[in-house]
Amino acid sequence: MGSWLIVLALLFSLLIAIFAAANYQPVSVNYLFGEVQLPLIVLIIGAAAAGALVTVLIGLYGSIRTALQLRSGRKRQEELQRRLERLEQEKASLQQELERLQAPAEPGEAAEAAAALEESAVPEAAAAAEAAEEEGGGESLQ
Repeated sequence: MGSWLIVLALLFSLLIAIFAAANYQPVSVNYLFGEVQLPLIVLIIGAAAAGALVTVLIGLYGSIRTALQLRSGRKRQEELQRRLERLEQEKASLQQELERLQAPAEPGEAAEAAAALEESAVPEAAAAAEAAEEEGGGESLQ
């Protein structure tokens, strides 16, 4: 697609050049601050060049905007990936803690597990561990 676009642009430029060459007579151009006599060929080529420049600037703006969005998306993806890794590590450590707590424990170990749970900021599990200790010591938490 890109090569066809280049060929089309070159053909269009050639048509503009032929059209401009056929119109070489001088014309009067009125500006806000004055008037200028220019050959029509210069005016046609200048207008085509200005149009091409505007097209390039609009395309450049779109490309820069897309690049910035892509960059922002990549940063967000990296941030979410790091967060996912931290959460997976936390999940693994909590699963290990749960397995350790669900294993049959001797009465002394249940008190240690309850203290460890209180330190790890899991108050519900600590309360359940204390209740299990009061009920019979070695029952598992489920």
